[in-house]
Amino acid sequence: MTKTTCDICGKEIIGVRDRYAVSIDNDCVQAKYFKVVEDVCSDCANSIYHYIEGLKNHLDKSTES
Repeated sequence: MTKTTCDICGKEIIGVRDRYAVSIDNDCVQAKYFKVVEDVCSDCANSIYHYIEGLKNHLDKSTES
């Protein structure tokens, strides 16, 4: 059995369904900021998701003004 750890926090990933790949890209800025993280635990994946959603909400509110 191979032990897999989260590339972000270092926590051991037990189940395959708790293993995520995170890819962040931007249409305005091409490959320079493209990043793929292969092994991410569910906690880190959720944190990244909510952080990005918060940034989107902040941008939406600033464009409404």
